[in-house]
Amino acid sequence: MFNILDLHYGWFDIKIGEYYLTNSDYLGCDAPKLLLKGLCNILENKTNVEWLCWQDEPGAEILKLERKNDNIIIEIYGTDKESFDLEYSGTSLKDNIKKLTYTIDIDLIKFSKYVCKEFYIYENGNAKEIYEYNWDKFPQKEFDKLKNILKINKLSDFDYWT
Repeated sequence: MFNILDLHYGWFDIKIGEYYLTNSDYLGCDAPKLLLKGLCNILENKTNVEWLCWQDEPGAEILKLERKNDNIIIEIYGTDKESFDLEYSGTSLKDNIKKLTYTIDIDLIKFSKYVCKEFYIYENGNAKEIYEYNWDKFPQKEFDKLKNILKINKLSDFDYWT
């Protein structure tokens, strides 16, 4: 349901469901960090909706994460705006959406655990060095918060079905 596909100098590629997204750091948008933060906000009921910009060069895609009971609905929209014309996150992004290109409806905890497990790979050692060399500082604060919400301390704590 969520995979980090590739990290290469200045690029962060993921897959949500069957949809591929690539983010460039040319404008300094740390979309992976914003994704973790937004997911935590939804899990903690601080908000039911998070809007995120996944910036490509020069275009972008806009993600809407929406909690519906125990599920999260992720909608990915195209936009005709250039990356540099868009905020990194926030409700103003909804004014720039065009065509809905992908949607997935999945259990919120299950999806959050998939996200957590993918970031877990990059938390320490050589993988963390690769992350930080190719992208940015690992978002430890946001990742620790997500692990705490999900009560995950080690790899064996991952159970997608509960």
